[in-house]
Amino acid sequence: MYCLLVHGRGGHWDGKPTEIELNRFNTISSEEVEDQFRKLSPAVIQKISSIPCIFAYEDSQKMNAQLGWIDEIKVRGPKILFKYSFERGVEQIPFNFFDEYSWDFDIREWEMNRTHWAFKDVDIVDILIEKGILSQGYSPSRKKRVPFFSKPILAIVKPAIAELYSHAKIDELFETYGFEQNSALNIANKVSRVASFLDHVDWEDEAKEKMMMQLLTQVYSQNNHLIGLGEGGHTSNPIFHMTLLAKTLEQNGLKWNGSIYELENAKELPDSALKTLSLKNLENIQTAFAEYKAIKVLGEGGSGRVYQVQTPNGDNYAMKILAPEKISSEKISRFKNEIYFSLKTSHTNIIQVLDYGFLFVGERKCPFYIMPIYSENFRHILNTEMDINKKLACFLTFLDGLIFSHSQGCWHRDIKPENILYDKNNDQLILTDFGIAHINEEFLIENIETKEQSRLANFQYASPEQRIEGGRVDHKSDIYSVGLILNEIFTRTIPWGANHKRISEVEGKFSELDGIVEQMIQHEAAKRINDLQIVYDAIKSKI
Repeated sequence: MYCLLVHGRGGHWDGKPTEIELNRFNTISSEEVEDQFRKLSPAVIQKISSIPCIFAYEDSQKMNAQLGWIDEIKVRGPKILFKYSFERGVEQIPFNFFDEYSWDFDIREWEMNRTHWAFKDVDIVDILIEKGILSQGYSPSRKKRVPFFSKPILAIVKPAIAELYSHAKIDELFETYGFEQNSALNIANKVSRVASFLDHVDWEDEAKEKMMMQLLTQVYSQNNHLIGLGEGGHTSNPIFHMTLLAKTLEQNGLKWNGSIYELENAKELPDSALKTLSLKNLENIQTAFAEYKAIKVLGEGGSGRVYQVQTPNGDNYAMKILAPEKISSEKISRFKNEIYFSLKTSHTNIIQVLDYGFLFVGERKCPFYIMPIYSENFRHILNTEMDINKKLACFLTFLDGLIFSHSQGCWHRDIKPENILYDKNNDQLILTDFGIAHINEEFLIENIETKEQSRLANFQYASPEQRIEGGRVDHKSDIYSVGLILNEIFTRTIPWGANHKRISEVEGKFSELDGIVEQMIQHEAAKRINDLQIVYDAIKSKI
């Protein structure tokens, strides 16, 4: 992973402390990477300081970039203040590399035309060695910390680390020492229960790691025949201990069932047993009205997964299900409210719930609902050469649905092209995924403490108030997101700051919409347009 920091002013990266607007931070990152840096907690800031950075300039400057590190970060209102330093003895990176090797650097076509700070899930050191910027023997001045919880903890309990499995010393120890079978089962499942718990609590990684290490220390101290296995520096490596534990348990007749260890002939699993969603355990989905079989995965979000499902007579639908490993009481309540809102809301441009129910995955009760299946979303339209008038006509159908939603006291809070489905048979856009929406009490089936300050949205299209702690979030956050998308329809770029690409630069006929966009994306919510009907009417008058 690396940080990409791009600035539009030549000579800006002079080694002096600087700042960047908060709404330019953690943009143009993949959703999975973005989630890791959503909140600038002390632990996240420490993690950022261990990630190599490229300090680059916008294409117009034609200035070379430099490799370096973030030294210190402070959040001050709508800005991030930070200190940084450059890696010594390293050549500058030619500015044309980012265009020539955009695929390797994970850089989009237009990305080097805006000031921003992104995180890229790419090993930048390997790339720079390959391109001759770094020498083959290069060793970073800062060793990056490998996150212990880069994947679910339960998966670490049963890792596939071939080097450790085949290590001669460990094999010898396995032959010498062993667990009595019942105590092995108790130890394994105690570790699994804690791992399961840690996978489902919103704690910092360091707190989770500390708790797991305390548990492992207790496990090994209570089994003194295993004391000493960590000699040679291994005692501080939790993955080493997890792997060793897993291997030892299997050597003593225990079976891993996909979520927890059990004896070969065990009939019951502990309450904490979990399984994950798979096509195999979604072959027989039943409700009071129909039967469905999952065919393939269509998409995955923060809490759920969407499958293509099929009825016995061959009809195809989409099914959204809450993932068992991400279930919490709040997410279940939100999911139920999402279903209830869609059932009670009848509008062509709001997703329709056709059926619903729940199924057990392991011992987890997972709610799901069935909806029409759409093969494309608005992102597809943004990336095609569709006539601009047709794009805007489609966009108006989406606005029609969102305006209706607002009239019902519901603001979506996660407006983005991926949450706007495209019915290409009717040239209609469908607003979907009300999972984090603020919903009027009339449409609630379960009460949730939904604070106006909740920070829930995808950051790329989130309003400034959604990016900071304590920001008041209401329907104007939706208006901000819609303004970003409206500009993107024409420019294919998401506007940030005062120097963004404007509609008038691309389509002079629609230049009047620049003023509308500016009013929609004001940093202060109070200064924004208050009613999307104004936007609707302005667009309609131009097509």
